[in-house]
Amino acid sequence: KATVSVLYCRPPPPPHMTAPLTLWGRAVQRAYACMVVGGTVFMWCIGIFCVGLAVTLITVLSYYWIGVLMPCMVDLEDAEGKFQFFTACWLTFNSLFNHYYACITHPGVPCNERLPPLNPQERDFKRQRGEMWARFCKTCWQWKPPRAHHCHFCQTCVLKMDHHCPWINNCVGHHNQRYFMNMLMYIWLATGQATAFLGLYWLGKFKPINPGKLAALEKTVILELMLCGVLFIMISLFLIWNAYLMLTNQTVIEFYGNCQSAADAKQAGRTWRPPFDLGWFPNMQQVYGNYAQLWMMFMPGTAPLHTDGHSYVTVFGHDAFVTNPTGVPQQDDYESDSDLRLVPA
Repeated sequence: KATVSVLYCRPPPPPHMTAPLTLWGRAVQRAYACMVVGGTVFMWCIGIFCVGLAVTLITVLSYYWIGVLMPCMVDLEDAEGKFQFFTACWLTFNSLFNHYYACITHPGVPCNERLPPLNPQERDFKRQRGEMWARFCKTCWQWKPPRAHHCHFCQTCVLKMDHHCPWINNCVGHHNQRYFMNMLMYIWLATGQATAFLGLYWLGKFKPINPGKLAALEKTVILELMLCGVLFIMISLFLIWNAYLMLTNQTVIEFYGNCQSAADAKQAGRTWRPPFDLGWFPNMQQVYGNYAQLWMMFMPGTAPLHTDGHSYVTVFGHDAFVTNPTGVPQQDDYESDSDLRLVPA
C-alpha cells in the first residue's frame, strides 16, 4: 500500500519552486496572482452575462413564436397545427434542458488514482512521450491523462477539454460535451422552424390563418425573423464545426496539432488519421453514452457515461496510456501541451 501511494502521489516540486524568494520576487508573484484572480473573476462575470443573455433569448423568442405568432399562422385545432405547436414546445424544452445541464455539469478533472503507475524518481521528469501519453501540468502540479488540458479560466485541468464556452460559463469536456452538442442542435432546429415559417410568410408563400392580427404584429414579425435568422445562421456554423470534430473524435485543441501531423505525414508520403477516430458511431458513443440506437442519444437524460475520461482506445488498438506506436522519442513530458503531433496511422 505504501508503494502504491508513492507511485500515485504528486512528485516533489523542483528546487527553483521551493527556494526562498527575494523581495522583488515576492512582489512579482503577488502581482501575478492578483492578475490571475482578476482575470478569472472578469471572465466569470462575462460568463454569467452570456448565460443570462442566452436564457433570455431562448425564452423570449420561444414565447413570441409559440405564444404570439404561431396561433396567428396555423390552426392549433387541426392535426398539422398541433404537430407544429408540440414540435416547437419540444425543441424549446430540450434547448433549455441541455443548456442548463451544460452549465452545471462539470466536464471532469483528472484523478491521479486512475492514472497508470508513474515513478518520477526513476524518470526524473524527463519521460519521452513515445513511452506513455500522460503529461504533467506545471500549474496544477499533477499528472494529467491523454486529451486533458489546463483551463486558465476554470483554474484546473479538464478531461478531454474542447474549449471554454462563455455561453455556458463552463468548459466543454468529457462529461458535458453531449449536453453542449444537443443544445446547439435543438436551438438550431427551433430557430430554423421559426425562420422557415416567418420567412415564407414574409415572401408571400405562406397564407396564415389570421392575416389581420398578424399584420398588426408586423414589427414583432420582423424582429422575430431577424433574430431567429441570425441565430440560425450562426449556430449552423458552430454546429457543423462541432459535429465534424465529434464525428472524427477530435477536440478543438487536438485539431490544430492533427492538421500539422497530417501535413507532415503527407510530405512523408504516409496516410494519416486522427489517433482516436474509431468511426462515426463509436465516436458518438464516447460523447453520448453506449446507446445502441442513434435516436436515443438525442433524448433528454442524465445517465452517466460508460467511460471515465482517463483512458481512450486509439486507432492502433492500444489504450492511449500504454504506448505510442511510433516509438519515436520526442520532447519532455511537460514541455508542450500537444502530444499527438507525430502519430501516423
